[in-house]
Amino acid sequence: IAQLHYGADTDKRAVRERFRNLFRTELDPNGQPVPFSRFRGYMTRVLDGIDRSKAAQELILEQFVEEAKSGRLAFHCQSFQSTSDEPFRSKIEPLYS
Repeated sequence: IAQLHYGADTDKRAVRERFRNLFRTELDPNGQPVPFSRFRGYMTRVLDGIDRSKAAQELILEQFVEEAKSGRLAFHCQSFQSTSDEPFRSKIEPLYS
């Protein structure tokens, strides 16, 4: 998703580190999967920090979902692929055929 926003020269290591730290700080210090209730609490805090309006929060979440869909599609786009993606590509099914 960062590459979609900023281009192919995105520092993937910095992105990985940023979100690894965010996950371990906000969700699980060991990087383990979390229950939906914990993720929901985190997202509620994030959304409240952006905008307190529930209508605005709904629109923001819709945007997050669309960005995630775009990221999944880009994972299968040859111009975005890298050899480091190979072990994961088969596990991420394209949303649209």
